[in-house]
Amino acid sequence: MKFKLLSVLGCLLTVGCIEVKDQNEKKSKAIEVSQITFDIEPLAQPQAYLVRFSGLNCNLNFKRTSTLKSRISTELKNCEDLVNESGSHLYEWVEDGLVKSMTVNIPEDKIIEGTVQLSQLNPVDFQSHGEIKKHVKISGRLYFRAASKLVTNGESVLIETDLIHSEGASIMTFENGSKANDGTHGQSGGLIHLRAKKIVGAFRVELRGQNGGNGENQFTSRKQINSLILNGSNGGNSGRFWLESLDLNQSQINIIKEPGAGGQGTGVPSMCIDLTGNNPCRPSFIRPIGPEGLTGYEERSCLIVNQKCEALNLN
Repeated sequence: MKFKLLSVLGCLLTVGCIEVKDQNEKKSKAIEVSQITFDIEPLAQPQAYLVRFSGLNCNLNFKRTSTLKSRISTELKNCEDLVNESGSHLYEWVEDGLVKSMTVNIPEDKIIEGTVQLSQLNPVDFQSHGEIKKHVKISGRLYFRAASKLVTNGESVLIETDLIHSEGASIMTFENGSKANDGTHGQSGGLIHLRAKKIVGAFRVELRGQNGGNGENQFTSRKQINSLILNGSNGGNSGRFWLESLDLNQSQINIIKEPGAGGQGTGVPSMCIDLTGNNPCRPSFIRPIGPEGLTGYEERSCLIVNQKCEALNLN
C-alpha cells in the first residue's frame, strides 16, 4: 500500500498527512511535501506491519504516538519502522527548527485461531440470484494461524478482504464425520466464495457434504407388528468453491471434494414379545434391512474472471 502526501488537499484524501509547525509560532501551516512517501508492508507475523519511508532524513529523532496514546521514541533504521498495533500512528520530528508530523494508519488483522464457526465472524445476509448468502467483509488482513479451521456448516458465504495470509489452515463446509439425524438427508456444502486482492501461504478448502442419516426406526411398541424396511437417507453434495484474486503467486491452495455418504438402512422385527413388562422387547426374528442412501455428488469450483466462471485447477 503506497500513499503520497501531495498537499493540504492530499492530506484530506489520503491516510497520511504532514504538518509543519514553527517552534516559535503558535499558528500551524501546511506545506507541499510531495517528495515524502511511505509504504505499509504486511509481514508474515499477525498484526505486524513494516512502515517504510522515503524522502525523509531518517537520522533524526522520531516520536510515534499510537491510537492508545502510547508515546514512544522510535529509531527509523533504514527509514523503516516495525508497528504491531492497528489504528492511527502519529510520527513527529524536528527538522530545521520546524516540528513536522505524519499520520500513518495501520489496518487491523482478523486472526483465525483454533476452530472458528462462520457465525463467530458476524456475517450479514444478502440475496444473490435468488439465494440467501452470508457476507463477511474484513477491512484489513484475514490471518489464519497454523492448523486453524473456519467451518461454514453448509452456509453459502462471500468472504471479502484485501489480503489473506495462511500458515496452513483449512476452510471447510463441514467437519469430517458430520452426519444428519436419522431419517434426514445430508446437507450440501453450499458455496465458499473468497474475494481477496492477494493470497499468501498455504491452505486447504475442504468441500464436504454432510453424511445422510440412517433409516429412522420408530419401532417402540411391545406388541406384534408388521415388518418395516427403512432406506438410509442420501448424503449431501460436496459444495462449491469460487475464488477471486489478483495475485496468487505466493499461495498454495488445495481443494478436497468429499460428497456425503448415504446413511445405513434399517429394519425392524416382525414380532416383539414382552414377557415381564420390565424387560426390553425380544424380537422373534429380524427382517432384512433397507438399502443405504445415495452418495452426494461433487460440485464445480471456479476461478472468477470478469464475472465469469473458469475452470479452477490448483491441486
